[in-house]
Parts: sequence; C-alpha cells; structure tokens
Amino acid sequence: MKKLLSILILFSLFTNSYGQLYDLIVTMESDSLACRIDSITDTHIYFEMKNNYNWIHTNLNKERITEYKKNVIDKKSVVFETGSSYFSTYSPSKIRNFIHIDGGTGIFWATLSLNYEGILWDKSETVELRYRTGLLLVSFEGTEGALGVPLNLTLLVGRQKHYFELTAGYSQMFVFKGSADMNMYAFGIVDIGYRYEPKNGGFLFRVKAGSGGFGVGAGYSF
Repeated sequence: MKKLLSILILFSLFTNSYGQLYDLIVTMESDSLACRIDSITDTHIYFEMKNNYNWIHTNLNKERITEYKKNVIDKKSVVFETGSSYFSTYSPSKIRNFIHIDGGTGIFWATLSLNYEGILWDKSETVELRYRTGLLLVSFEGTEGALGVPLNLTLLVGRQKHYFELTAGYSQMFVFKGSADMNMYAFGIVDIGYRYEPKNGGFLFRVKAGSGGFGVGAGYSF
C-alpha cells in the first residue's frame, strides 16, 4: 500500500511539472490576458505578461478588471496575438465527470471499487458537492466475499488542485457465503481525505481514511 501511494504521488508531481496553466485577467475593454499573477492588493493586481515577445512585470487597477482567475488557461487551447499575452478565444469547458479506482483495507477486509462522480452543486470557487456511485468488491477474512453498490455524497473544499474531501453515504451489499448462500445488507460510511485534482481535468488521486478503512485511489476527470 505504501509503494502504491508513493507511485501515485510521484506521478502527480510529474504531471504537474509538465502542465502549464496561465492565470486569466479580463479588462473593462474586454481584453483577455493569459498571465502569471504575482500578488493582489486592495486596489491593484500585479502580474507578468508577454509583450513584444518578452515577459514583463506590470499591474492594473482593479477598477479596470472585470474578472480574474488563477490556473485556468491552457496555453494549447487559445490563440494568442503575435508576441503577446492577449488572446480572443476563451471558452473553457467545465469538467463534469470523474472516474477513479480505489483500493482500501480495514481490520477484517480489503476492498476494490470502481467509482463515477458527477457534480450536484458548484456555485463556489472553493466548495463543490458531488454524488458518487459504482461497484464495490469486498473480501472478508475466511471465505466470504461481497459485491456492493455505493451511493455517496462527497464535499470538496480547496483551491486550484488540492482539496480536503468529506464523504458520507451507504452501500447496498450482497454477501456470499460459500457457493450457495447469499445475504443482503446495507452499511453506512463516513470518510475524510485529501485529493489532488487539476481544475482543467486529467489525472487525479485521493487518499482517505474513516469507517471504510484506509484507502488510496487514482483516476481521470474530463
């Protein structure tokens, strides 16, 4: 489990190092800038932008700015004016789908699950509520095994690509004993964890602990 967690962390660092996202500033004149914001005060935004093929440090009064966001512009998805940070085409697609495979372990069981997430509420830049379902396989000590369908809600709180997550819900389980008997029951879960998930989609991973035991997961958002 520790080796798997180390691999996931190294992979995320590799992915992050090769991804280049710019910050966005939109002015009152409807000019769009792909830049690197250095700092923000009560009155001004200080940033770095390309001008005549050179990166320069400059600033704008907030009264001239209608919108600004960090880490939202993929340089491969926009067309820049020659030698400049200005561009005219910006219509980012909202990431709405999340798929991940999780492996976990408890005191008397081990789990493997395939999960799909969709967004229920995302009115805030820092808070998001999602629903989650999928298939859950559980292996108990001895000869028992179980197949389950989880129905969960997950609250994500964070910025850019690092999030705290809180998950609550339940799973409908079908427990097999030997080769013939089958019992059905439901159990609730509450988990907390950390998630790495870029805003523009791509590789994600999560680490969680709670009533469902300890687990790690990796997947893709699009």
